[in-house]
Amino acid sequence: MFFIKMGFKSILIHQESVMASYAMSVQTGCVVDIGATKISVCCVDDGMILPRTVVRKHYGSNDINEILYRLLKSERALHHFPKRLLYPLDYPYHQMLLEKVKE
Repeated sequence: MFFIKMGFKSILIHQESVMASYAMSVQTGCVVDIGATKISVCCVDDGMILPRTVVRKHYGSNDINEILYRLLKSERALHHFPKRLLYPLDYPYHQMLLEKVKE
């Protein structure tokens, strides 16, 4: 399809980590990809991913958000968070909400 219908002369297929390092104009680096469902870390050296440096974790930002949500909903854990963190604004509307929560 690319060659016939769209008229491409060539295609480059490469891994995302290598392209990220090239986009930053860096030949050597450590690329950390934090996705919704996975986290992957790999080191790139001169356009090649070093095989022994690839680490994949099967949890991502969705899982971390779920843990924080459960922690904030738990009444026992609320004493770990400062009040100003949960309700940082001092506007009258927010004060009214705080009074309703206390009731």
